[in-house]
Amino acid sequence: MCDILEQLGALKEKLSSVETKLADSETKLANSETQIQELKNKESTKVVFSAASGGGDANIGPFNTDNVSLQKSDNKHR
Repeated sequence: MCDILEQLGALKEKLSSVETKLADSETKLANSETQIQELKNKESTKVVFSAASGGGDANIGPFNTDNVSLQKSDNKHR
């Protein structure tokens, strides 16, 4: 009978340990999901198009220097 009580006590300790580890894992999962959502919501720069003039030093268009055009996303179509 005493042996059974010792085994029961050991099982209770293991169960408590597993419950603690599960709670820690659930917390880490929730934190990871939050970070993933924040990264998804973060505004990112995307290349809409790219063009080249074929090389050379001649300027083409209304600018006599290099010019970069950016388009901001409204994140509605993701």
